Amino acid sequence: MDDIVILEKPNPNCTYSADDHAEILGMRDFCVLDVETTGLNCRIHRIVQIGIIKVVNNVAVDRLDTLVNPEMEIPASATKIHGITNDDVISAPTYDEIADRVYSLLNNSTVVGHNVTFDLNFIQFLLIRRSDPDSALTLDYIDTWAYSHQVLPSMPNYKLQTLLQFYGIDPGKAHTAYADAAATLELFNHLRYEYTHKEELEKQRAEMAKAEKKRQREEADAERRRVFSPSPLFNKRVCFTGSFSLDREAMEKLALSVGALIQEKNPTRNTAYLVKGDVSELPEWAIERKLGKAEALVAAGKPVEIINESEYLSLIAQAKAALAAASEVRTS
Repeated sequence: MDDIVILEKPNPNCTYSADDHAEILGMRDFCVLDVETTGLNCRIHRIVQIGIIKVVNNVAVDRLDTLVNPEMEIPASATKIHGITNDDVISAPTYDEIADRVYSLLNNSTVVGHNVTFDLNFIQFLLIRRSDPDSALTLDYIDTWAYSHQVLPSMPNYKLQTLLQFYGIDPGKAHTAYADAAATLELFNHLRYEYTHKEELEKQRAEMAKAEKKRQREEADAERRRVFSPSPLFNKRVCFTGSFSLDREAMEKLALSVGALIQEKNPTRNTAYLVKGDVSELPEWAIERKLGKAEALVAAGKPVEIINESEYLSLIAQAKAALAAASEVRTS
């Protein structure tokens, strides 16, 4: 057991060479592996479930999907993650009973997995129990966690579930060994396709994001229209200057509550109302910036109205009454 070399997690910041990518893209024969365990330390914890998919010529040709009796208690903390209890594994095969089968699948293979060194470290201890322990396991491995850093450098994180969601891959039952292995196989193929079609896929995603943003905007506009169209202030732009008996935030919330739009900057020809408060304490430039601009627009015949706080509150009351009346009609 002391002869086993514990595999370290790959460095995600290392740079893959062109040869590295070419080798990964050319892989047609490999195994995908995932295990669930009683804990995180491969020297003292054990496997409770294992999933292996053997791929030949890019076709899945063999599989192992089994619970494993770890011959030790499964801590509640582990069960909370994968849902496997002591009762579930009472009749499951032990390490002794599956070691040869695991060895036959993985030996002389490239093993693919997400954080695969974790899984392989546990596999090493399982394979000590095979019938011919002197026959060393020979394999290479590709970690989709590390590989995804190379292919998708801008992801928020590289958890398996995050990557599956990005590609729209059905995760099956998460933290189930075979389901995670099957999802990882799909992820691996998506990552390889991504690397060779990156510009095309990024263009498609940008177009889809633009279309989705437009759809959301149209949906929001339709909902605003449904709720606020009976309001005489619907989509009217309202600008404020000076101080009021209510604070500015409360004044703005009143406008929004009846479907009006807040115009933060100077009045324009699209402004419906400039609500003028007490401007006696404003500097001349501030008065000119809003009130002066509104007065100039009025003088030019633009449909901008300069109103005081009382007139504004009256408009709000009228708008609320119109919305209430429309609501009664809809629900009657």
